[in-house]
Amino acid sequence: MAELKDVRNDYYPVDTATLETNVALLAFKVATGDSLSTFQMVDQVIDDFVDPTGVDTGTSTNANIGGGYYSGVAEGGYFGSGSDGDLTTSGNVTHTVQNKYGSYDGDMVVKNYNNLTISAGHTMTVDQPCRGMLIYVDGDCTIDGTLSMLGKGANATPSASGGAGASHADGLMISYKKVGGVALTSGSDLSGCGPAAIAAVANHPTSGNGYVLQIPRVGGNGGATRSSNGGGNVGNVGDAGLNGTISTIYKQLSFGGGGSGGAYWDGNSCGGGDAVSGRGGHSTCWSGGTGGGGKMSGSTAYAGDDYGGQGGQGHNNHCGGSHSASGGMGNPCGLDVYTNSNSTTQYTGVSGTGGLLILMVRGNLTVGASGIITTEGVANSNSGRSLPGGCYGSGGSSGGGALAVLHGGTYSDSGSVTSAGGVGVNHGTGTGGTGGAGGKLIEQVIASIEGDMSLVSNTSTAEATPTVGDIVMLMEDGVGTATINTDIIAYISRDAGTNWSSAVTLVDEGNWGTNKRILVARNVDISSLAGTTSMRYKIDTANQSTTLDTRVHAVSLAWK
Repeated sequence: MAELKDVRNDYYPVDTATLETNVALLAFKVATGDSLSTFQMVDQVIDDFVDPTGVDTGTSTNANIGGGYYSGVAEGGYFGSGSDGDLTTSGNVTHTVQNKYGSYDGDMVVKNYNNLTISAGHTMTVDQPCRGMLIYVDGDCTIDGTLSMLGKGANATPSASGGAGASHADGLMISYKKVGGVALTSGSDLSGCGPAAIAAVANHPTSGNGYVLQIPRVGGNGGATRSSNGGGNVGNVGDAGLNGTISTIYKQLSFGGGGSGGAYWDGNSCGGGDAVSGRGGHSTCWSGGTGGGGKMSGSTAYAGDDYGGQGGQGHNNHCGGSHSASGGMGNPCGLDVYTNSNSTTQYTGVSGTGGLLILMVRGNLTVGASGIITTEGVANSNSGRSLPGGCYGSGGSSGGGALAVLHGGTYSDSGSVTSAGGVGVNHGTGTGGTGGAGGKLIEQVIASIEGDMSLVSNTSTAEATPTVGDIVMLMEDGVGTATINTDIIAYISRDAGTNWSSAVTLVDEGNWGTNKRILVARNVDISSLAGTTSMRYKIDTANQSTTLDTRVHAVSLAWK
């Protein structure tokens, strides 16, 4: 009679290899669910690449983390998804702002082009003020027309929870790779810009050499008040891609403050004292500053609202005759004031403050002779105004927006790339102050690292010298399809990586999602390896390029 164990083995075989693979997969699931980057099991280590904790970053080469995986091709979502395809404009393009919070606020507009050409005579902009425009171009970009956030700054308080919410306390942050940059220790943060923007920068680099473009919550201050007779003061200029004070990793880029109003006093005043114009409004990470109100005769006019709000109201204290003082530029323009009765008229002409524009081009960027890229503030125009009796004290113009142009290939500019403040305008006497120029950064970045990766784990200590090792790996064919054991190769070490096994034989054991495969190497003989208990794995990729991007999401190394 057969023994029970013989019957079991003959008629109910147990597939322990499958069970072992499933245990590793369950461990990956636990790691993901608990946001664990690495943890130890009995004779096993699990690395789930939510961060670099389980990886020896000093020994690994060209291993770029982002989006929960390691890859030798670093761009990931760095230059967008290309989901908007190729575009050569055949007319003006006005992008619709999502999640509008009134007439002067809404989410950042995000576009993802493969290649982009804005033809001569055509303008690409947004349909109302908002929290910026982020344009990715995965290929080449040619600007012969106008790419504009002129006058599109948002009326939003960066520290407030309204609308799309508050920005990060340090402002907006966009990370990028740069030759000669410093070691990155943080990534991008577009909190407050809406879900599309937050998702878009999720795959920006968090390691390697580069910088973080930082746009502080508060930028340039508004121009100071103006006393007696004279033009308004210019708004303070925003930082222009300068290394910030928080850390050398940051390059700060900020908006310009609004110009103050002009002032006029002829000695005849009902309010007594000198004429003092309104100061310009302070800028934010989403808007240039607003213009202060103009002032006729004694006392002080109204300041422009901070955070991209309404321009300062004009003020008139003149006791003799009929005169006007104009409001400053903002969202909307400040009220104009007529005569000593201080009756007001809403200026219904152009409004606005300089907006935020970030253009990231992986290939070549060409700005032609007729090309314009602009985040300018708005001049406080005379057009459409009725200022009876002559204007004595003109409102200030708004500050320029922040402009970042990052390109991986060549850059050619024979046109105009500007973040200037709105020019001060004289409506009669006492010219309004010019808005401060916003910061502008034009920089060549690392477009992609299309190299082969060597991903080396940290050391885990076995309880006894193992003779057999197993590897289970979750990989993704991000672009193209990798040939296992050719384009993706794995090794095991018992002496902390001084010596390695021959390449193990990986087997495809099925899918764990779209373009995602489970690779397994079982019962790898490591008995003859140098060393004893200092266990490591190494994953190499080969033949990586723009057409082959092999991504490693998680690795299990077990031994016995």
